[in-house]
Amino acid sequence: MRHVVVNGRLCILGLRWSQTESRSKADIISELNAVTESYDRFIIVKDRYGVGLMREKQRQKAFALAAVVCFGDSPNLVAVYALEDENGPFWWVIGIRHGQISSRSDQLFETPDDADAFARSLQDTLGVDAIQTYSREEGMTHLGKVLANLSKTVLHASRLTSPRQLTRAKVLKALVALAVFIGLCWGASSFMNYKERLERAEKSRIAAVRKSERIKEIQEHPENHFNRTWMNAPAMDAVIEQCVPAMFRHPLAANGWKLSILSCDGKSLSTTWEQTEFSEYTSLPFNARLDTQRPRFATSHAPVASTLPKTERDIASLLSIEEATQRLYAVTQRLSLKSKLAFKKRATKEVQKTVVTCPWMEGTWELGSLPAYIVADYNNFADVLNIPGFIVKEILFEKNTWKLKGEVYAK
Repeated sequence: MRHVVVNGRLCILGLRWSQTESRSKADIISELNAVTESYDRFIIVKDRYGVGLMREKQRQKAFALAAVVCFGDSPNLVAVYALEDENGPFWWVIGIRHGQISSRSDQLFETPDDADAFARSLQDTLGVDAIQTYSREEGMTHLGKVLANLSKTVLHASRLTSPRQLTRAKVLKALVALAVFIGLCWGASSFMNYKERLERAEKSRIAAVRKSERIKEIQEHPENHFNRTWMNAPAMDAVIEQCVPAMFRHPLAANGWKLSILSCDGKSLSTTWEQTEFSEYTSLPFNARLDTQRPRFATSHAPVASTLPKTERDIASLLSIEEATQRLYAVTQRLSLKSKLAFKKRATKEVQKTVVTCPWMEGTWELGSLPAYIVADYNNFADVLNIPGFIVKEILFEKNTWKLKGEVYAK
């Protein structure tokens, strides 16, 4: 474990995280009390709990930095922070998915390369789009802002506490108090008058009305209960018009390495380089990283020039599955392209014991064997492909062949 001081507060890093598995706080404390030599601090964050050992700082208030980031930052992220304490510099990797701390994360590393490698592995596991990397100054500034924006309640929930075993006397005292409380309630029920019974009946009626209203809202607005990120995803023409020029400008060889695969997702260019007899292993192109499992290849990444604007979509703008299929195959027939289109089963979920059906269907599409002259005329090509509900996720150039992949949403 390591620690840093953020905004005057002691923050602990490197906790061991596990799932609560629906166990109560008392059950977790009971288990920790059996291994007090290994852990003396713990915290529960949603359905995760973290444990650590910090005996030299027992009398100080300490906060779990992973909990601070979980409560105050993005619900989906993988981040690498360069930090430093009295023992020297270190690198901290945190991963969060759907607002839950990854049990694999909150890890400490002595070198940035080890931290980056672990972060990429965590990114693949969690399915997060990009890794956020902070220098020491950037990281402390960012963490300071996150900590400053936490409410007192959330800040208290981020604090590490010491597990304490309930003694037999405390249990007996609690049982006596419970018995007294039950006795008082039993006695009070004997004196409940007509007005109190009317109040209970009114509360029951109001609860039933509110439940009916919630069920009605769920049924009338099922879209609120499914992932709607596609509604703000960049338009297809914006991605194509940003990626294709950058891909055409990208060199086909560098430092003796030849380009094998080039792809763009609208945010960055990813390149796979293949070794030739002229390759320099000590000077990889564009700060690439060697694939240690396949040393004939190396990969590099570069950001695309600008941030793509978000698009405002709604369900009413979507085509039916039949219309979406017709529009895509009309393009493939017109341009003599190879295509793939497949839709998943319509999603459902249970919300407050009510089965909700997703008002749209999600699918994937692909256009392959694109001639270079079509891609080169990307402005017109983008206009042709700008079909409602279609989103491009990747433009790929491999073995002198162009390919587009994406998602499609239809009613």
